[in-house]
Amino acid sequence: MASITIRNIDESVKKALRIRAAENGWSMEEEVRRLLVNSISRLNPPESANWKAMDGVMLRIQHIVAQAGGLDIPIVEDDYIDFDELFAGTKSENPSRAA
Repeated sequence: MASITIRNIDESVKKALRIRAAENGWSMEEEVRRLLVNSISRLNPPESANWKAMDGVMLRIQHIVAQAGGLDIPIVEDDYIDFDELFAGTKSENPSRAA
């Protein structure tokens, strides 16, 4: 991987980066890396028309999960995940599995 050094950054910008990184739960270096990748990606988006919408959704999800301290998602053997049980700890019945 390549590296760069950036000099003469205004102290207020550095402080804002430090705060933003802490809110996201990672280092300032990681925050800058993500900002750069995000900026470059927006300059050269993939062909998909839904890319920008999905990018925003994924960044929001990533931010929420990071602030919550991560998320353990269980591996399931079938295609049904009980989201009520996963997120609220309550058991709900899947109507498609009624025997």
